[in-house]
Amino acid sequence: MRMGGIETPLLLTGFHRSGTSFVANVFHEGGLFLGEKLLGAKWSNPYGHFEDEEVVHFHDGILSDAMGSWYLPPAVSSVYSHGAMEWIAHYTMRRRALQRPYGFKDPRLCLTIRHWAAALPHLNVIYIHRDPNACIASIWKRAWGDYRHGSGSRVNKFLFSNPDFIAKIYLEYAASFLSFLQWSSAQRHNISVLHYEDVTSGRVDLFGVAARRFGLTLSGADRGSIYDQGAVTASDSIVEVDPVLADALGAFDRTFSALAEQDRLEQPRDMSVCQAFGATAAGQAALGLSSKRDAAAVALAAERQRLQGLQRVLRAKERALAAIHTELDEMQAAQNGQDTGGVT
Repeated sequence: MRMGGIETPLLLTGFHRSGTSFVANVFHEGGLFLGEKLLGAKWSNPYGHFEDEEVVHFHDGILSDAMGSWYLPPAVSSVYSHGAMEWIAHYTMRRRALQRPYGFKDPRLCLTIRHWAAALPHLNVIYIHRDPNACIASIWKRAWGDYRHGSGSRVNKFLFSNPDFIAKIYLEYAASFLSFLQWSSAQRHNISVLHYEDVTSGRVDLFGVAARRFGLTLSGADRGSIYDQGAVTASDSIVEVDPVLADALGAFDRTFSALAEQDRLEQPRDMSVCQAFGATAAGQAALGLSSKRDAAAVALAAERQRLQGLQRVLRAKERALAAIHTELDEMQAAQNGQDTGGVT
């Protein structure tokens, strides 16, 4: 069932540095409302990120609650945030009141999308896939540039010093979204996988996808007036990673590329490519990384809940003790009053 217009947001996602900002820019120019306050431009993203600050803050909060962040993806099983349903309901209510097509772009959605699926009966999602090696090289280049220009941090220093870690971040994002995609195939969610190269070359018409897949009527600047090859990290700037990780990256690349080709040709979604991925040695290695992280994160989440429980008990005892002290003070004051009664 296709749902679009102002009732259902269009959610744009993909791994960091996969071209989601370019896609969001095109939709923004075409009339899709992406937020009241968007993240600004940087040297590494000169045209802007086109990310709604309140949505990014919301997603960062979810990841933080699960003891993670965008660069430390928590296990999917531990990504749960109290109050998320209410926040999403309030967000969509405010956006629908604008009476115009709306949505948002955030790579973190790969990790938090199940919150949106739980809150909304139907999702419209575009996932942008780019060669994992190009994404990793772009993050490495950005981390090095930020650190060199003095705007970096220990995180950036760690990232450009550990390309294997960047590869593991990619695997976590890709595994999370692929898992959701497999689950959503039996749901009412409408998900389109597009390849970065198809979008930037014009082989895929974004406004056409919006109309045919999501019922959105958008128009505006064409791809050629927005796409700037000079602002993109060259796909041949490859950063070497561990061979096991490289095999896993290749397995994800082939899987998402096959899904994107199905969508480009407007063929029915064949999920057997996902099943074939899981059967490969590289796929098992990639999913194994997530499984190990799942176990560790679940243990950490359980320990955190235990500590939070102890903190609640401690606060309750502190309140009870404070009440006792207050009662004793009142009794003492009353006793002092009796002892001085009638004295002139």
